[in-house]
Amino acid sequence: MKHVKFLLLFLAVVLAAPAAAIFSEDFEGATPGYDGTLGIIAGTQFSLVSGSIDVNGPGNGGSIAPYYPELCVAPTSGNCIDTTGGESGRGTMSTTVPISFTTAGAYVLSFDLEGWSDSGFTDAYATVRVDLGSLIVNDQFTVYGANNPYLPAGILFQVIAPTQATLTFTDLGGNYSFAGAIT
Repeated sequence: MKHVKFLLLFLAVVLAAPAAAIFSEDFEGATPGYDGTLGIIAGTQFSLVSGSIDVNGPGNGGSIAPYYPELCVAPTSGNCIDTTGGESGRGTMSTTVPISFTTAGAYVLSFDLEGWSDSGFTDAYATVRVDLGSLIVNDQFTVYGANNPYLPAGILFQVIAPTQATLTFTDLGGNYSFAGAIT
């Protein structure tokens, strides 16, 4: 099977100066495994809006078994989200509560996308779309299987007045079946 998967390993929205995080999610509270149930992704600040996701990670060494932990590579060492999911199709996930921007100014949305390809196919790619209300609209990132490791993605944006916005990641697909973005 030829495919590439993308992993959102760590996510933070920070104030550009001073660099104080106003939202952060590392997915360590989620239980590794397949999740095709719409609604809150247990142990995270996200909900599955459509499709399905996988929570990849090492498990707990007891009743929770590892689920593709090899996909969650540096810079993370724990869980990560694979929006390709499974039977219900590529996933879209959004924050369960809007993120509050209480101060006008410059902000940076920073996140890690990891990609991998198996069976030696390095021409695999996949794309994820990022939306943050009206602050970031349809910003797309493509990761190629041959370019691992990847640099963190960052989006600089301006907030003109205090507001709230929902952060959404959508898997837009790739060039092989099962290729997809992990957010």
